[in-house]
Amino acid sequence: MALAIGPPAAAVWFGASWLSLGAGAAVWAVSVAVKFALARASGPPLAALEPLAAAVIDGAVSAACELGAAAIALALLAPLPLVDAVGFGVGAGSGEVVYILALSLSGPTPPDDVVAAWLRGARRSFCVRYAVPIERLSAVVGHVGARGLVYLAIDGSHLALWALPAVALFGVIDGIAVYGARRNWPWHEPTVCRRAQGAFAALAAAELLLFMIAASN
Repeated sequence: MALAIGPPAAAVWFGASWLSLGAGAAVWAVSVAVKFALARASGPPLAALEPLAAAVIDGAVSAACELGAAAIALALLAPLPLVDAVGFGVGAGSGEVVYILALSLSGPTPPDDVVAAWLRGARRSFCVRYAVPIERLSAVVGHVGARGLVYLAIDGSHLALWALPAVALFGVIDGIAVYGARRNWPWHEPTVCRRAQGAFAALAAAELLLFMIAASN
């Protein structure tokens, strides 16, 4: 819940408008609905592919849907101050946090073997115990960085090529998650958790760092 409230509150404190936050969340929701529809339509063909190929395709589609929708929205909202571009990304990230939280509260109870695996891992590992907030924090950072790069790519004063690392890094993050799911990675195993969450955090941090570098030039 802190990640649903804290980042938006901080963004508003630093000058972002509630409109930019709401737009970020709304556009994220629409893009994810489109992404889910495409996933359902392409489910059987993707299921027949090797895990790596499926991960690459899914990551590319995910990046195209989310960042393509973000680009359209940011272009329609232009001219937009930099702080509102950050707010737009925060809105997307926090909107996803609310969605994940709602799913966890309304969804079915996990199977006993999944709960048991989590308990075993949680007793041994900080990463497993707090995997969800760690992953959500990385996601918020990644949403801000990726959408910030898209904003800079279309604002007319920066290189349009800044959109390329946004799409690439976003696609890799989602692709890793898909590959791990297809390979049935034991997510609650401490070593797997640390490596996966470390990769997600590093890629999200790279997105944000590139955004900060680009915005400062």
